[in-house]
Amino acid sequence: MKFRPLKIGKLKIETPLVLAPMCDVTCNAFRLLCKDYGAGLVYSPKLEEAKFRMDRENFDDFLPNERPVGAQIIGDDPENLRQLIDAIGDKVDTIDLNAGCSKRNYIKLQWGGWLSSNPKNLGSILSKLRGFTDKPLTVKVRLGSNRKSPEIFETLKLCEDAGIDAISIHGRFVMHNYVDKADWSAIKKVKETANIPVIANGDVFSADDAVRMFDETGCDGVMIGRGAIGNPFLFRDTKIAMSGKVPPKEHSLAERMDAFFEFVEYYKKYNKEPDFKVLKTHAIWFAVAAPGTRSLRVQIQTVKNEKELMTLLNAARQK
Repeated sequence: MKFRPLKIGKLKIETPLVLAPMCDVTCNAFRLLCKDYGAGLVYSPKLEEAKFRMDRENFDDFLPNERPVGAQIIGDDPENLRQLIDAIGDKVDTIDLNAGCSKRNYIKLQWGGWLSSNPKNLGSILSKLRGFTDKPLTVKVRLGSNRKSPEIFETLKLCEDAGIDAISIHGRFVMHNYVDKADWSAIKKVKETANIPVIANGDVFSADDAVRMFDETGCDGVMIGRGAIGNPFLFRDTKIAMSGKVPPKEHSLAERMDAFFEFVEYYKKYNKEPDFKVLKTHAIWFAVAAPGTRSLRVQIQTVKNEKELMTLLNAARQK
């Protein structure tokens, strides 16, 4: 099975593997790393207009060398979202509206996943956003809230009517936690009726998962979220699998630490005030998937500064 380029409006993504927007994960350094390992398109964490305006310098900034890159925005006030789109400017190649986040504070505000349960509200917002930008415009949604009659099909129709260029579907209902498996069969049904590209999301943790998602849903692209945390290898392994070859079954601690140090180099280069807590958190994520690293992860938790962390991890990758 070979990749077909993912077309989002005028944007052509040669490798249809997408790094999902994830809070506290997809900073510019991690996006660059995932690009190095094969991601075709990467997204920022979701951006809120009010916070973005008040604290612009501390928001993740976009870099020319990570393009194509997308900005994900969240909210329900079209005018506020327009200001956010204007503030982002030409630093990104596509804009994505988050209509899938199930965090309670967003649901209470009638943002994020609330919009997946209320397609008409979502359609109204998207129609206005379409008039605010000529960039490719996408939306990330869930299946809805009604198991017997999922709102996703109405959502799809309204998205198409609004002129949206692609839809990313997380195959869970709004209030589902991650205990329930993502419903790929529902994504397949949506794809069969869609007139715009469908990007499938949910439960991709290996190259085999990604290949099966393409096969089972017929999707145009696969969006990878939690499976990529500390594991940029997933993009490269999927490209290997899609070429008909067999990817590695696992990646050694040394490989994972090498990748982590690549992340550190990017992080320190592009962040004015690197946060040690961020480095420590990512170090744990990179170590966790390697066998026999429980004691190392405990040690990472105890280090007090960057020097101690780097010394510990350098020693670990040389064993």
